Amino acid sequence: MPVTLLQKEDATLHVEEGATHPGLPAINNAIDTAIETGNTGIDFFNARAWMDSTISADQDLDVLQKQWTRIFPNDSNSSGVRCQSRLTLFEILSTSKHTSELMKLVKEYPDLVSTLKDSMTNHTIWAPTDAAFSKCSDILLHASDLRLKEIMQHHITPHFMPMRRILVTPNIPVLLSPWAPHLHDKYRLRLRPSLTGMTVNFDACMIVGDIFACNGVIHVVDAVVLPPPSIMEVIQSLPSAHFSMLQLAFKKCRLAEKLDHTRLMRSTLFAPSNEAFRKLGEELNTFLASEEGEGHLQALLQYHIAPNQTLFSNAFYNGPDPYPVPPSPSVSSSYYFTGESIPHSHRLIKGRRCFHLSTMLFGQDISVDVARYGGLITMRVNDSATVTTQDRIACNGVVHEIDNVLVPPSTPGATKVESVEEFQVRDFKARMADYL
Repeated sequence: MPVTLLQKEDATLHVEEGATHPGLPAINNAIDTAIETGNTGIDFFNARAWMDSTISADQDLDVLQKQWTRIFPNDSNSSGVRCQSRLTLFEILSTSKHTSELMKLVKEYPDLVSTLKDSMTNHTIWAPTDAAFSKCSDILLHASDLRLKEIMQHHITPHFMPMRRILVTPNIPVLLSPWAPHLHDKYRLRLRPSLTGMTVNFDACMIVGDIFACNGVIHVVDAVVLPPPSIMEVIQSLPSAHFSMLQLAFKKCRLAEKLDHTRLMRSTLFAPSNEAFRKLGEELNTFLASEEGEGHLQALLQYHIAPNQTLFSNAFYNGPDPYPVPPSPSVSSSYYFTGESIPHSHRLIKGRRCFHLSTMLFGQDISVDVARYGGLITMRVNDSATVTTQDRIACNGVVHEIDNVLVPPSTPGATKVESVEEFQVRDFKARMADYL
């Protein structure tokens, strides 16, 4: 469903003490319109151009910039208008007829109420409609108080994120912190435009955006966004038509237990598709599926996993605390890798970075090249595989889908690997001999 943006005059809610809220009917009417007619207010955004750009794996920054100008043909550098409302997030959501179920849960937790009332801070909330709550009523009915609070925290971001900023920030942290202290400090939400609207974690679609309050902004979504599952649960939930070979490989090698063990928390997994496995050739795939090839298959899978390092498309965690990746000498000083380090003013991020991640395969590294202009980001692994879907967020890391199987280099320690297709079994055995 397309996103409806409230216009400035609708979202500016000026009220005197003790007066009614004259702007709230406009909010409710906007949600009604979005739900009933699918009307869109985004005239500065070309969704088709965005989708076409994601097909490209070009890492040339000039090419990415040209793609960006096609996506935002009008006023692409505008910062947008932050409306001056005297109402807090709590006041707007408490009065809206569409968010009564959300606020019924929020009011059970005083700290969340305080957060939404605090006029000295800025937050963004993805607000599920009452209809969204009805779609997962069974899950919520059997959830503990702690779990319900976690679900609410998963919808609130401690940053001011209007639509224009969302479009240049692929994923952002939320209030919910992982249960394990050695994980990165916050869970994250994946935000991507699509032909059906702005999606949140593949689960929800934004139906109304940019409802401004004095202490943040509200985006209304059509589904409750539950905290993410583990990496292995993400793998098993991928469509089998495209990832059955990877799913069977993990099952055969019994790696799921190792990957979900606490010592392998905060991991990055690169997930080859069925088509990627087919490129290896029928002979090699038959060998990997055999009893003789099980050890080779396990080593191959381990090469796709970087334990205790989480590389998102716009943030990198490599230790107990997250840190922004500093600019390299080849890019301007205004370049930051983490989206949350962008100031409130609109800034297009442009730059290129290379990351070396140690894998489960005896510490053998893989290299990941990341190029970015604004919200367009391309990722390439070992200069041989392109990340086709970025940031499938898990509770213990992240999964990136890739179009080629990663095979360790012929020279141990190398990180640039030639593209491998139609591998002969004897050559593959020789390549893997040092890793078994």
